[in-house]
Amino acid sequence: NSQFNRIFYQNKPTYRADDLHPDFKHDSVCLKVKMGLDDNQEIITIDFSEKAHGPHALVAGTTGSGKSQWLSYLLMMLIVQNSPEYLQYILIDFKGEAFGQAFLKFDHCAGIISNLEENAMNRFVLSMESEIKQRQLLLKKMMSEYPTKLSHIDVYNEIYQDKISHLFVIVDEFAQLKSRFSQHLHSLIEMARIGRSLGIHLILSTQKPLGIVDDQIWLMPILKFV
Repeated sequence: NSQFNRIFYQNKPTYRADDLHPDFKHDSVCLKVKMGLDDNQEIITIDFSEKAHGPHALVAGTTGSGKSQWLSYLLMMLIVQNSPEYLQYILIDFKGEAFGQAFLKFDHCAGIISNLEENAMNRFVLSMESEIKQRQLLLKKMMSEYPTKLSHIDVYNEIYQDKISHLFVIVDEFAQLKSRFSQHLHSLIEMARIGRSLGIHLILSTQKPLGIVDDQIWLMPILKFV
């Protein structure tokens, strides 16, 4: 089983999404989230699958514009639509856990890093590198047994009983991460680049993307919200 190791937050979870939503899905992953209405009153849906809008997103807005509320809504919808067996998340929260506090006790939470924890980022990078290697080995094993299949997390989960969860890494606020942990920025970008078929999703939130978001990030298949 490739469930991410809980090394950042050790308290026992007490809330389950199936207690909150009658249409909770146990046997598949849903990466679609309804975000609002367009000018024609049609529902706007974003889809974090590779075949749709892509696995990553960048959210930009000034202080007080609602970035954290948008992230909270996105995360809550992913929680109520998915089993933790199919979807987990890690929160990198530079607001002193102000954003992440409400999401710590769901079973989907694989960890949180805050601006109060200097060593957590080092542990996060090492653990993510290990996680990616483990997922690559599992897909390699699948391809040796099913050589005609597509090497992708969703194909793996259709075949095997032990699932690999999609893992959302959510960063609020990216500018502070870049300022304080610039030595890990390349590792974070590589995780997003390599992890596309492995179910790794990167959600970045920042006030001013220009001058903060690197060219390597702009070149990735990434949804942009302003």
